[in-house]
Amino acid sequence: MTGWTAFPAAPASTAWTAIGIKAIVSCPLVKQGRLVVIMAVHQSSPRDWAQREISLVETVVDRAFAHIERVRAEPALRESEERLRLIVEGARDYAIFTADPVCRIGAWLAGAANVCGWSAPEQNSITGDGAWLRLDHASGGLFGDAASRTVR
Repeated sequence: MTGWTAFPAAPASTAWTAIGIKAIVSCPLVKQGRLVVIMAVHQSSPRDWAQREISLVETVVDRAFAHIERVRAEPALRESEERLRLIVEGARDYAIFTADPVCRIGAWLAGAANVCGWSAPEQNSITGDGAWLRLDHASGGLFGDAASRTVR
């Protein structure tokens, strides 16, 4: 953070005096060479600001702006996730599923049911190597060694 100012409000500043500001610390936030926000803290009596107080304002402006950026990004992220969900759930010609490192199948989508020939409840009854062997058989041998090895 660079360029902060901390000073008693100048006597010539009638606008500050009119609203009761006698001291102010102003902390700009610059991102990629561009001023994005300035946070100011003021007080009604003249004072000198301690470095720890200025550091606190710097921390608060950084965190507040990071939160604002996250809040701004959330709608686009939700929209992107929804588009991906619709694509994945709508796929019928591809066996899309998730599995953990010990071959437990987590998500079994409609495309997987269509390609492999068994429903989500049916695949839930198969775990470990049995699932991979059955998937390999349904896919015409696409899984190769992964289906034939023992996974524990």
